[in-house]
Amino acid sequence: MRANRWNAVGSLKLPLALAFLLAVPALPAGVGAAPRRRGMHKAPKPRVHKRRRIRKPRRLRKPRRLHKPRRLHKPRRIRRVRSLGRTRSLRPARRLDRRQRLREVRRIKAKNKGRGLRLPAMSLYHVHNREAIRILLYDGRGQLRPVAFRKFSRFMRCAHTGRARKIHWRLLVILYDLWLHFGQPQVSVFSGHRPKVVARLKTSKHVTGHAIDFNFDAVSNARIRKYMLKRYSQVGVGYYPNGFHLHLDVRPKKSFWIDYGGPGEAAMYSRHPLQDLRNGVAKRGFRPRSRQLHRTTRRTTRKRTRKRTH
Repeated sequence: MRANRWNAVGSLKLPLALAFLLAVPALPAGVGAAPRRRGMHKAPKPRVHKRRRIRKPRRLRKPRRLHKPRRLHKPRRIRRVRSLGRTRSLRPARRLDRRQRLREVRRIKAKNKGRGLRLPAMSLYHVHNREAIRILLYDGRGQLRPVAFRKFSRFMRCAHTGRARKIHWRLLVILYDLWLHFGQPQVSVFSGHRPKVVARLKTSKHVTGHAIDFNFDAVSNARIRKYMLKRYSQVGVGYYPNGFHLHLDVRPKKSFWIDYGGPGEAAMYSRHPLQDLRNGVAKRGFRPRSRQLHRTTRRTTRKRTRKRTH
């Protein structure tokens, strides 16, 4: 009985569905339809399944690296020093054309324009005048200062008469160069300008303002003499083994002599000064014989001995 009922209902499913569709009014286009998605006209891409990553067995795996600790921050001082190398002026030299070189030179000059050179002032002390001064020879641009030469000429005045004379500019330049070379010691000046009234030798370079007698504190006269003979060409160098000072003057040709006379004594010029240096004779306390002296020295000593006998 039940089976017959369900068969009758199943036979009515199709006609009932058709009657329902006909009874419902037709909807306008686009109403009730699903929203069209972007790119639906394109064909869907086939889905590719990714392969599973095959894990290697533990035996073949590489050992894990240990965690490295972070470096501590370097001190600020070292950073500043290293940053100097990054500046353009301290980079390694590279090939530049002429225009680039000129630009580089102009840039460096403009950078160092206000700084200038910082050369120290030389300190001098006059033994007989008991006067101390400091002379700044070069200015910020590296040029000679005329004020320094006027100051030096006044400082080199005669200790007996007080007269001053213009000192040759090369004399101060050489003295400053020596002072820098030997570590900026104290300069002691014994004699500068000598007028003809005071000078024993009327043709001396001290009369014309071309000579100076000096020494450096804590520097031996032998070292200064050796350097002057090696370094300068148009100078006159006088070495006094039994004295306290050296003689330096400017002249057209190089000249060198050794005077064995002590302070306040008559001059005793060596006949062969370079040979005495090679033999190691030119030392303190050495007194040469008359035949080892220069001819002019021998004549003066003979005349003095004759006068004394009479």
